[in-house]
Amino acid sequence: MRLCSARCCRTQAIRISAGYEPVCSGANGGLLSTASLLTGVAGGRASHEQILLAGAAALVAGAFVMAAGE
Repeated sequence: MRLCSARCCRTQAIRISAGYEPVCSGANGGLLSTASLLTGVAGGRASHEQILLAGAAALVAGAFVMAAGE
């Protein structure tokens, strides 16, 4: 007894993998924007405390954006 045809399994796998694309894209965007912000702040000769504060603020802002949805 076959539970799933090959075509059905391929379609289901494509549907599942398509759900990961926004997650990966969002994670990459969040990491890149935070890293860019910290690079800019560090390049401006900020102190370690200011760099940490900017990084924490960027992470909190990103979390609020993700919680609010697109």
